[in-house]
Amino acid sequence: MQTAKEKAANVAASAKSGMEKTKAVVVEKAEKMTTSDPVQRQMATETKEQRIHQAEMDKLAAQEQNAASRQAAATGGTTAYTASGGGVAPAKDAAASAKAGMEKTKATAQEKAERMTTRDPLKKEMATDKKEDMAAAAEMEKRDAKAHNAAAKHVGGTTGGTTTTGTTTGYGAGI
Repeated sequence: MQTAKEKAANVAASAKSGMEKTKAVVVEKAEKMTTSDPVQRQMATETKEQRIHQAEMDKLAAQEQNAASRQAAATGGTTAYTASGGGVAPAKDAAASAKAGMEKTKATAQEKAERMTTRDPLKKEMATDKKEDMAAAAEMEKRDAKAHNAAAKHVGGTTGGTTTTGTTTGYGAGI
């Protein structure tokens, strides 16, 4: 039977994988919108497929690491539950980082689309400014979520109880 930590880490790994897959699709669409060359369009599709495959492989590696950690815990060894397969990463912080990355990618794609639809240099500059504002807001939300998660962990650790609060955005949504 899976432990709660393992389940949480596996959920985070799946969420991170889903974000990476979505990010790959958004980048592919943005690249396809900026070119009419069929070779570059095909390359964008192939890159997307490679990124999706890599995200799935990372998720499976994380799940295997988490299963190994569960077995190590059962035998008295050290545990290292992860959302990334490569080390210890708190699930809520990983989700906040993935969300921020997705928001930045979305902002870039939106900027490219807006810049392609206008010839006015002022509107192009406004699109770039909007992208930078959106990226800064996503980074701030990520930092706020990480700070909140650290504070919640500290409170849970000092009172001896467990803490179930945590956010992935600045608006209080938890995972």
